[in-house]
Amino acid sequence: MNDSVVGQDGSDDEIKFPPTPPPVKNFRWVGLAVLAVVMAVLVGVLNVQIPYYAISPGQALDVGPLVKVEKGPNYSSDGQFFLTTVSLGKATLLTAFLGWIDSTTAVVKESVIRPPSVSDADLTKLNQEEMADSKQVALGVAFEHLGYDAISGDGAKVVVVEKGTPADSLLVAEDVIVAVDGKQVKDHFQLVKMVKAKSPGTSVAFKVQSVDGSQTRTVDLELGANPSNAEQGFLGVQLTTNKLRFDFPYELKLESERIGGPSAGLAYTLQVLDVLTEGDLGAGKKVAVTGTIELDGTVGDVGGIAQKTAVVKEAKVDIFLVPSSEEDEVKKSIGDKVEVVGVDSLSEAIEALQGLGGEIRFTKPL
Repeated sequence: MNDSVVGQDGSDDEIKFPPTPPPVKNFRWVGLAVLAVVMAVLVGVLNVQIPYYAISPGQALDVGPLVKVEKGPNYSSDGQFFLTTVSLGKATLLTAFLGWIDSTTAVVKESVIRPPSVSDADLTKLNQEEMADSKQVALGVAFEHLGYDAISGDGAKVVVVEKGTPADSLLVAEDVIVAVDGKQVKDHFQLVKMVKAKSPGTSVAFKVQSVDGSQTRTVDLELGANPSNAEQGFLGVQLTTNKLRFDFPYELKLESERIGGPSAGLAYTLQVLDVLTEGDLGAGKKVAVTGTIELDGTVGDVGGIAQKTAVVKEAKVDIFLVPSSEEDEVKKSIGDKVEVVGVDSLSEAIEALQGLGGEIRFTKPL
């Protein structure tokens, strides 16, 4: 039945009404659905990976529980050593944006972290191998410091000869330098020290063997000046230790969970020394540590120092041992919250801790 009214002239006019509109709630559901789609698209776009990595603060880990003595001395102390880590991950549009506005996060090009020829799996494997090597060196350096002959090798092997240097045309890759002026060379760090100890212009006799030891020759050459220190001698080669070997008097296992890279070397070395010796090397304090450790006890620079400094700020430690070349940067960032000490070697790190009351007492068994 149609709705109708009576017109003013008495006629029966039919009035047609528009269709009844759908309930408002239907429009609300449509709007929410559209919004959900837009949000899903936006989230998807923001999470698209881009050719960058985000380096952000990681954590401070107590090294004590990571050093397991399976056979040998095992002393406890009140001081604690903490290694510091960074978090590394592929960046998305979202994490890159957040990183660019966060002073504690660095967003860097993928090629800086991982060359195109290196896969993600290869990068992970490389980092794990660097950590494994670092732990071996940490143990070796700790035992050497205690008087054991824990690290040995058969000379310094030439990896690369730089053009236009004193070694150019006189030495070649795979040559093994086994003596300098009649003094035996057991590893490449020893050779570097020998060369640097001599003045530029000094004539030096190098005893050189083929990598298989079947041929030996003497190479006489005049040292140049070290580009980083004009008073030190310079050869012009990149080296590694030939047939590097470790011989440990005690059995220790160093755990590292899923941490990669070599920057915890100094932290492991100090913790091993603290475990194997009487006294409290950490002086009852919380000591954060970063820095690589080399076969000769040299402490090397690390990456992600800004992110590690942010970790230390939150960890409420007393002291932060860092490579001396990065000391100023850390001090500017950390302020007066933590005492920052720059070191270039294991010996300097131990001296710094002893200056704060740390002790290391050990008598090598006969």
